[in-house]
Amino acid sequence: MIEQVNLSDLPAITQIYNDYILKRSATADMRPVSTKEREPWFNAHGGSRPIFIYKENDEILGYCSLGDFNPKITYDISVEISIYVAKKALGMGIDKQLLAHSLKGAKRLNLKNIIALIFSQNKANLGLFLKFGFEKWGELPGVCLMDGEYKDVVILGLKL
Repeated sequence: MIEQVNLSDLPAITQIYNDYILKRSATADMRPVSTKEREPWFNAHGGSRPIFIYKENDEILGYCSLGDFNPKITYDISVEISIYVAKKALGMGIDKQLLAHSLKGAKRLNLKNIIALIFSQNKANLGLFLKFGFEKWGELPGVCLMDGEYKDVVILGLKL
């Protein structure tokens, strides 16, 4: 049910991402993006920066990306992780399966650190990552201004 993404999957994962933009809960993007706008993001993945999708009955219900934490070469041992699950599939444990799969994949890729940047009010995601052994590495208070509200970002990390 979990496999590596293909370019043909980009419209489906873009739709899932756009739902989170509208919810204002997990991304700092403020307006929905087109599939074409997501192509550079998609093309930046592959090799040691994979995107995994969760499929059921040929329908994509979630995805997890391991992306550059920082583009400088010395940070190549570290990735930023993001997980998004379709609204209709929330509560089915897909996020847990994607996270577990991605951690195994990161170890196979010989990555050393996985970093998650999560809004402090997103208790569900904070709890998920903490259950998987992530630790709080820091907090960025008020670094995001969204809809007139300052949001804190928690930095979670896991050493592999």
